[in-house]
Amino acid sequence: MITFSNIYKSFDGYPLLQGVNFEVQKGEMVCLIGQSGVGKSTLIHMVIAAQSPDSGAVIVKGRNVSQLLEGSASDLQKFRREVGFVFQDYKLLENKTVFENVAFALEVIGFDKTLIPQQVMIALQNVDMIDVKDRYPIHLSGGEKQRVAIARAIVHAPDLLIADEPTGNLDPENTSSIAKVLKNLNKNHGTTILLTTHNPSFVKELAPRILLVEQGKIAKDLPVGTLFPNYEY
Repeated sequence: MITFSNIYKSFDGYPLLQGVNFEVQKGEMVCLIGQSGVGKSTLIHMVIAAQSPDSGAVIVKGRNVSQLLEGSASDLQKFRREVGFVFQDYKLLENKTVFENVAFALEVIGFDKTLIPQQVMIALQNVDMIDVKDRYPIHLSGGEKQRVAIARAIVHAPDLLIADEPTGNLDPENTSSIAKVLKNLNKNHGTTILLTTHNPSFVKELAPRILLVEQGKIAKDLPVGTLFPNYEY
């Protein structure tokens, strides 16, 4: 599904990533952890071509993402629509209801208007947000906003979901609710998930494969269900 091959990336002369190599297989849930500033977000932003490596290749579903950046804007746009992306700060439209926020993700890609309501309700059901579909973001908790953001990311039924610190602004209870949503998408819908987090309790609840990013590389690659007992995320 995703291959990072010998990725190097520097910012203002500072070598951030220095030969990163790993793969994410179809149906996996993989979590990148590590101290702030080690390049976790940079790596996952490379998946949707929001960042590009200085050298090396990021292959997503058989396509070299860097080559997409050099090609037509329409091809890049089409590719990005095949991947769901969840931001830490929700990025909801405050003047639209929950239903309208999720529907908007389909409207902008020219989805069949007659099918949009059904798709939106399926997405909201998957994140347990149907009961608040007519509320505006201002009336939602942080956890509810993030669940709406996830619904928006999955409404077009992507087989790959990327999440950058999805619980970074949430309390423990809401963090747990997001973990349940992601586990359901992964286990019951087969969605491949790649995410970053600093939250050890979130990692424990997800029980994903864990990749530790240190000194510009993948320092450890631990299988499903393992944790770093004394590691400060």
